[in-house]
Amino acid sequence: MAHSALPADLAIDPSHPAERHVTPPPFAVYGTLRPGGRFWQTALATVTTDRRFGRVGGAALFDGPGFPLVADDPAAPGVLCELTWVDVADHPAALQTLDRIEGVDSRQPSSGLYRREVRTVEQYDGDGQPLGTVDAVLYLANDRTMDELARHQVTSGDWIAVDDQRRHAWSVATGRPYPFRRGVFDLDQR
Repeated sequence: MAHSALPADLAIDPSHPAERHVTPPPFAVYGTLRPGGRFWQTALATVTTDRRFGRVGGAALFDGPGFPLVADDPAAPGVLCELTWVDVADHPAALQTLDRIEGVDSRQPSSGLYRREVRTVEQYDGDGQPLGTVDAVLYLANDRTMDELARHQVTSGDWIAVDDQRRHAWSVATGRPYPFRRGVFDLDQR
């Protein structure tokens, strides 16, 4: 599993001629930042250019106090996410917004609620067919956050599928029915 710390600014300057056509990595969102989630509309809805389903391998999803937590777990089957691409011009502001929402402290990454990393994520189309991998920005809960806030593991790996209200909100936000009922395992069983 490839992963690395992500520089605070991604080192992409859309005003620089050589970097205008650089495509920044998508965000791998798995909970309140997905369509229908509490922060989707204010953080990503208006700047998203493309979305695909994805699966973060070697990670486990946990229920927190009203929001999910993802932690490294090589034995876990993974976490279902939505890979969310943002236009290069909007990416720096989107990164700042998500860092604020996720409680990331770029000066001291281990002291915030989450840390931001780049991970290799498996991509899937809307029918669950594999499309290869992509490096994506992922927010993982820091150890202290897990110790203090994690309640129980969401074994399906899918924050949306565990709750009818979340599935309905996703459907309203996207205009189509939520395609998975049991979560990330649906992708593995195709």
